[in-house]
Amino acid sequence: MPQRQLPIFPVGTTLITPEIAADCRDGKVIYVNGHLPVFQHAEKDLASFRLFTSQLVDNGTASQADIARAFHVPSVTVAALSAGEDPDQLSFLHAVRVVRRKMAAFGAIPPSGPKRVP
Repeated sequence: MPQRQLPIFPVGTTLITPEIAADCRDGKVIYVNGHLPVFQHAEKDLASFRLFTSQLVDNGTASQADIARAFHVPSVTVAALSAGEDPDQLSFLHAVRVVRRKMAAFGAIPPSGPKRVP
């Protein structure tokens, strides 16, 4: 029978969600789920940071707002990463267009609003 784990995090850990946290020690960033480490990368390794945070969003483990809030990054950057685009190459308006285009693939409501059912 599955048993629920209590998330117990050390002092100074950055909470991403109530179950997931990140801790930076000795030049390494360690991501913890509950009490188990799930991923780590060097503090300056931006590509690995982008990879793991994108996986959190894609898997539904964390929202884009959770990532933006925890790491103090603009939400547009997180949205671009979730859409598979390089945020360093995007302007703000282009990022919004990319996110809208990717959302359409998932059946998002169009800007004109939902069609009324007769």
